Amino acid sequence: MAACGHAGEHGAAAPDSAAPAAGAPAVTAAVTVDMPRSYLFRPDTVVVAVGATVRWTNNDVFTHAATVWGVGETGALRPGRSGTVTFERAGSFSYDCPFHPQMMKGVVVVRD
Repeated sequence: MAACGHAGEHGAAAPDSAAPAAGAPAVTAAVTVDMPRSYLFRPDTVVVAVGATVRWTNNDVFTHAATVWGVGETGALRPGRSGTVTFERAGSFSYDCPFHPQMMKGVVVVRD
């Protein structure tokens, strides 16, 4: 299997002043996304505030990474390792594992 890899960081989030709609994900200042043994991100969509840091933790047996397009990268994450990206501006940011982009992808929604 191919390994994932990249390096870098950017971003950040603060709590959203508006209450989320019923059933909508809560806005948080920090969140962890798991990379389980199934070539996916769990959860694949997270909602954070501007200034928040998202941590990706690799719980698979293969090396992965998270590349957040236009924001930053975790760098290569060997099994058991974590990497973070901080979000400094509001928006919706797609991310993927650059070595498994068809299977491992998600979205970080950053709110003011």
